Amino acid sequence: MVLAPASIIYQEKILQPSPDRLFQQGMGEFNGSNYGAASDLFNRSYRAFMSEGDGERALESLNWKLRADRVLLEYPFTREDAEGLLAERFPDVPESERSAWLDGRSIERIYSDQEWRYFVNIAENIAYRNLTLYHHLNDDEWPSTMLNGMMHEVLAQHATATGTYFNPQNYTAGGTLTIERWMLPSAGELSVWIPAPIETGGQSSVEVLSVTPEEWVRTITTSGAHLGQIYMAIPLEGIIDDIVITVSYRISSYQVRTDINPSALGEYDRGSGIYTTYTSSSENIVVNDEIRREAREVVGEETNPYRQALMLYEHVVENIAYSYTPHMSLTSMGMAESEYVRTNRYGDCGAQSMYYCAMLRSLGIPARTCGGYQSFDDRTGPHIWAEVYMPGHGWMPVDVAMANAINWIPLSEATGEERADYQRYYFGNLDNMRYVIQDSVDVPLSPEPEMHNPIYPCFQNPVASCRASDLDVPLMAQVFWEFEISRAP
Repeated sequence: MVLAPASIIYQEKILQPSPDRLFQQGMGEFNGSNYGAASDLFNRSYRAFMSEGDGERALESLNWKLRADRVLLEYPFTREDAEGLLAERFPDVPESERSAWLDGRSIERIYSDQEWRYFVNIAENIAYRNLTLYHHLNDDEWPSTMLNGMMHEVLAQHATATGTYFNPQNYTAGGTLTIERWMLPSAGELSVWIPAPIETGGQSSVEVLSVTPEEWVRTITTSGAHLGQIYMAIPLEGIIDDIVITVSYRISSYQVRTDINPSALGEYDRGSGIYTTYTSSSENIVVNDEIRREAREVVGEETNPYRQALMLYEHVVENIAYSYTPHMSLTSMGMAESEYVRTNRYGDCGAQSMYYCAMLRSLGIPARTCGGYQSFDDRTGPHIWAEVYMPGHGWMPVDVAMANAINWIPLSEATGEERADYQRYYFGNLDNMRYVIQDSVDVPLSPEPEMHNPIYPCFQNPVASCRASDLDVPLMAQVFWEFEISRAP
């Protein structure tokens, strides 16, 4: 029997899942770690909601599609891909040993859509966790000038310093965001958030030197804020050329020296905003029974907050291996950075700092994670560290990742005593190579983007949002951002 056209249309409607059903199926696949299947279902629900004119549900579907896609982007390698990568990077290591790495519990991998997928930085992380291997691969390329900048000069200035803030260094910073016109819809509005420096105890004389095009600027937040941003709104209709945004800033960064007598500490004002805010659990600094138990095991019977903070600092430096962290995947999955480190025992500067702060908060010690950039040896790189609040003294800087960085310096270029001095330095002290964008993580952008932010806790690269687009506009803003910090007279 041949169906009439009307019957065919009716049958298709009956058999076609509803947009809501497609979305629920997508959530089921996402929660089951099948991110490829989830992406396809969310894309279908997005299209279906759009055809029904339900823009809000369409945007919800698109955001979940982007989350699934970003996980796959950070875990791009199949088993065969990973084996080829390790063979190329570690040719002197036997194949059986390389294969054992890929099967080990500490390797970053996920099981998705019926196959194992491996983290984009697995090769680098294997080396970071095996210092013998790391030095074999990197010692010939390590510039000795970096050692002088990171250790000798910093410690020499510290030894003769008086006061809390000293040895100022002026910096200029410039960034350019370029998004090619074909990547954006013909109409609608593109919202862009550009990171900007803020005023802190160790960072002053903050100036926004230029923002172009000025007509797109809606707000500039730098002074007195927990997070610095320039918010821009760009009407796309009639724009023919690529979107090009440039910014420039100037700051003064001070070396920070803390001199605290642990025996002379006062008491915390437990009703203050600082205390209640920075001893509470947050999205990426999670205070739970497990972190309380671990922190208490480290500090034992010690009750002095300064000594507790020092004991936890030494615990992180000695026991947590530096590793690149899948930040986009953690944000997409809703997993806290501090919990990632607690369960895996490795992480990068930001993840380690949030884990350190979680342990401090669990003991009733106010702590926060700060971030921005670091500039040394004519290099600019994103960096995150911590601050601990001491009663009667205020915020004290602590940088667990920089303390750990001494392990990367060739063994021939630093004595055991120098290494110990360097690691002690970053508890309570800070170099003048910092560019601070935020004094706390998990601070929302204003206004909050409608499209899902790829990396929520830290704001080091621009974020963009355009609900008229079905592409990953937020990630484009991060990928096409160029930024550099330079010393100024």
